[in-house]
Amino acid sequence: MDLFVLGNINSGKSTFINQLDVDLDVLAIDAHRRTFSDGTIEGEEKTIKRFAEDICKLHSKIIEFSGVGSVTKLLMQQGYNNTCIVVWIDTEQDICIKRIDEKQEEFDKTPYPYKEFDLEGVIKSVQENLETNLVELWEGVSKFVFKSSNCVDALETVKRLLLVAKILDDINEELYDVLIIKGSIPTLTANRHSDIDLLAISDNFEELYSELKQFGAKKVRDKIYFYLEKIFVEIEVKKTFEDVLRSHLAYNGITTFNQHQRRFIELKNDLDIHLAEKDIYCADEQFLMEETDYFISSLHSVVYDQYKYQFHCFIISHNLIRLLMIKKIGQDHNYLPKNVYEVLDENMLCELLDYRVRDTRSQIEIYKKIFKELV
Repeated sequence: MDLFVLGNINSGKSTFINQLDVDLDVLAIDAHRRTFSDGTIEGEEKTIKRFAEDICKLHSKIIEFSGVGSVTKLLMQQGYNNTCIVVWIDTEQDICIKRIDEKQEEFDKTPYPYKEFDLEGVIKSVQENLETNLVELWEGVSKFVFKSSNCVDALETVKRLLLVAKILDDINEELYDVLIIKGSIPTLTANRHSDIDLLAISDNFEELYSELKQFGAKKVRDKIYFYLEKIFVEIEVKKTFEDVLRSHLAYNGITTFNQHQRRFIELKNDLDIHLAEKDIYCADEQFLMEETDYFISSLHSVVYDQYKYQFHCFIISHNLIRLLMIKKIGQDHNYLPKNVYEVLDENMLCELLDYRVRDTRSQIEIYKKIFKELV
């Protein structure tokens, strides 16, 4: 899978690529200029043409340029439609201008035919072009695209997307219909601790598991899991979207990879017949309410079994936190909510989490009080 790193002059594209630290060939327009151009207009045109041709020839590489000039137009004319990741490093224009002095020596060494133009003016022109034309220019390409004002923010998300691409390249695409990326990747919030959560729609669990053994995969029930470059990967396998609905899973902003079309697509736009968000959310919240009510009601019956009592308390506390987070911020990250300490009251959290230091009667009253507020 190709990774395009786009952005203005001095926006931090090269810094982003260096920090990404992945084993992929890098094609950069300035490197091509230094290798193939003589600084004339004719030399520039030949270099741009060669750069576009090299992009189409090589598979799985990183490409660095602005994204809105002649290269993009040539790519579209040549029918480029590889599935790709597009990262727009959207650094503020003023910051790009302030970096001119420290980058001037590097700029002087690059054979570019329009050096008589004021570099500050060029940056302003490119910025305007990015903001008005980038999305339209790349509209025909199958892509997973996002922009970031801080290139460091995008690193962990892109690393994980590239690992997903590696998995896809190494398994038989006939073994699954759709691969859904869940969790922090589609919401662009991955950090160095984030794992990779995938959902495969497939009738071929054992065959899929067999192919993934190359990564050291293990299986439990309908899940396949393994580590890839020290990152934990979990793939849940369901036969149909109806099975997903029945499992009470709530997804928001999911991105899917459909192997028949070899492209990333937005689930809510392309598959809303299968997954109606409102229905899933209501069903999931209702299920949590019913389950929590049951465990609170039955807590008295397990008080003499320490193991069962602690287990019941854990489920109740976890479900109540999930329900409270739904009321506060909605369904995102519903299974294991994020930022609970920032969103929920600290005293309430202590009441829910310190169940082992209270007597049963007091703990049940706390549970009932919080549950009543939710109802």
